[in-house]
Amino acid sequence: MKIKLLLGLAGAVAFFNSCSGDNYDMINPSGQKLLLSKVTTTYYDDPTKPETAVETLEYNSQGELIRLQSKGRSSTFEYSNGKPVKINYYNDKQVLQYYMDFTYQGDQLTGNKAVYPNPNNNRTYSYTYNSNGQLISSTFASLQTAPNREPFHILIMGIMCQ
Repeated sequence: MKIKLLLGLAGAVAFFNSCSGDNYDMINPSGQKLLLSKVTTTYYDDPTKPETAVETLEYNSQGELIRLQSKGRSSTFEYSNGKPVKINYYNDKQVLQYYMDFTYQGDQLTGNKAVYPNPNNNRTYSYTYNSNGQLISSTFASLQTAPNREPFHILIMGIMCQ
């Protein structure tokens, strides 16, 4: 659950950064970015025992998320030309467990790959856009979940980033 939570938070950060427009002036007229430093999430794997996770976020001088920590685990983020290109995931002993690479065509995220010590655990995600630059599909492939099948394909309709 904790890895899923970290992946979900990292994915949300990447998604919302990719969908952001230049609307900061209307929200924050001073031009100064407001950045989250802590996120508290309560989740209910067992409805009788809710659990709380607290993530601490760190940023570089450009306002890019560079580190996320929760319950001893951490993730570090690497950027190129303002875009995230790699996330490293560490366990509670700060040993690298796996990393995720991101690929782009221009400003559009075209895919990412989670790379594990055991290549059978690797996962690949590919993204397709329409002529307006809107995400229209996502494809997931993993040897572990579907060794003799075509990649799992998800069609996403009506997603607009403005």
